[in-house]
Amino acid sequence: MKQIKSIILTLLALGLITTSGFFTSCKDYLAQPPSSTLPIDTVFSNITNAEKVLATAYSLVPYGFPAVQVGAWSFALQIYFSPVSNISDESENSWPSAFHNAYYNNGSLDATTIYPFLEDKWLFNFEAIRSAYLFIENVDKIPEPRPAQAYINRLKAEARAIVGIKYFEMFKRYGGMPWMNKVYSPNDKVDFTRLTVAQTVDSIAAVLDKAAIDLPARFDGADFGRINKVTVLATKARLLLFAASPLFNTAEPYVPFGKSQIICYGSADMNRWKKAADATKAAIDLAESNGYKLVNSGKPDVDYTTAVKAFPPLNTEIIQGTRNLKSIYDAQGDGRNLPYSKSKFAVVNGTPCIMPLQNAVDMYETVDGKPTTPDYFSQTNPYDKSKLDPRFFQTILYHGSMWDIYPMDMSQSPAGVALGDNVGRQAGQFYTGYYCLKFQFPEWFRIKGATPNSFWPYLRLSDLYLMYAEALNEVEPTNADIKKYINLIRSRAGIAQLPVIATDNTQDGMRNRIRNERAVELMFEGHRYFDLKRWKLGSVIGAPVYGMNTVKNGSVITFERFKFEDRVFPATMYLYPIPLDDVLKSPGLIQNPGY
Repeated sequence: MKQIKSIILTLLALGLITTSGFFTSCKDYLAQPPSSTLPIDTVFSNITNAEKVLATAYSLVPYGFPAVQVGAWSFALQIYFSPVSNISDESENSWPSAFHNAYYNNGSLDATTIYPFLEDKWLFNFEAIRSAYLFIENVDKIPEPRPAQAYINRLKAEARAIVGIKYFEMFKRYGGMPWMNKVYSPNDKVDFTRLTVAQTVDSIAAVLDKAAIDLPARFDGADFGRINKVTVLATKARLLLFAASPLFNTAEPYVPFGKSQIICYGSADMNRWKKAADATKAAIDLAESNGYKLVNSGKPDVDYTTAVKAFPPLNTEIIQGTRNLKSIYDAQGDGRNLPYSKSKFAVVNGTPCIMPLQNAVDMYETVDGKPTTPDYFSQTNPYDKSKLDPRFFQTILYHGSMWDIYPMDMSQSPAGVALGDNVGRQAGQFYTGYYCLKFQFPEWFRIKGATPNSFWPYLRLSDLYLMYAEALNEVEPTNADIKKYINLIRSRAGIAQLPVIATDNTQDGMRNRIRNERAVELMFEGHRYFDLKRWKLGSVIGAPVYGMNTVKNGSVITFERFKFEDRVFPATMYLYPIPLDDVLKSPGLIQNPGY
């Protein structure tokens, strides 16, 4: 009699699969998976059940919209209704005293902070990895009749890619990681000793390299959302870009630490930037040779919107997007993803989650390519569409803008009201003087009283272009490709090509241009906070953040910049704390310094 082994998937008990994730076929790809009490032989008795195990791993791929779809235990890249942009200089929650981004913004995050209030869900990362290995180790056992081996090999490659993606996401948050390379049974002795940064990077790269072998360059149609070969190459490029960045590519860690090689290389090597540049160029070449290209119809007032929320084939630059189940579109349009709730302008049943800060607005340039001055947005009529980067108007709602047919009047009550003092008042919605437009579908509001999200843009071609320009600028600052790839993005955006000012022709000046271009192009896409950390610019994260008051005096409207709050970023927060319970259970799981 065969030994019966059970699938131990804690996340199934938490209900993740039926209420979150994405679908990639004619039916919902994340249909209810096999019961966690079913024997392994039963689960892998046919490909339909087996694919549901892979779907479990897929359900935990990165997803950044501020939607608590399964209660406090959401897997998403958010802090209990607060997206990761709320812990950078991009945005704030409209009700910050009630939510938990404050742990990050006031520097009080520690190893005892419980899962619902963490930006990263350590437990779910390993659940995804375990599910992927469970599939890899057992799918070949499916008896005949079964699909062709090439199809099975492709599915195993998708599972390996998920392992690589999840480990990359943990590496950028924690540094060196303990390594899982199989499914562990309750009787196995598990070694949770952390690898060095070098070992971790090499291990992730090896998994991604192996995954790339059996994957097609892209998936289209109903299969959009499955991990393809371009995604895998791009993830490896991201991995190497982080590894080359100052946080890790250094002889001295961000704080003194006796086990420094688990949080940095312990050496500085410019060749790491060269490896990142080469890997990114390989991803770009594969992408472009398989039909990926920037959305650029010559209409800069709409092309950026198409690039961030339209589905292929209209959207030609989205490489990897995490898709919601259709059931969420139909049943969960309850205001949690929205700048407006069902009650229109008042916060009653919903909570606006992305309130752009003036710090973010200040990053936008004028159409002639010049940075805006500190007082630019305090002048009369600062939101002139003929003068400002068109991406601003596709990303941020401001006084005088339109949400579909609804005018935005940010002067209805004062912005900057005391934290938490927004119950029953519109002031709470206009905390910072801005709303988020990016990702939203205003036309849905009139139809259903709510608006869904499209997909989470985990990887766009424009990101690859900026990664390549950044890495190349560090190793070969005179290379013409740097300006070429940045200008491709700026051309689509409708702003002046570089060089514009004298410093554009220097390495330092170009570095600043690239960093600002990333901030604007990838606004609210979950990159800014981690970019600032890998660049070791914690001083920016910990700087005061600002909003904009709109003041009406008769027919005269003036704009007054105000300090929204002071923020704190201790150096220890360059990497996250590992949950204390796991550190206590596993002596090899050395805690990051300062926690």
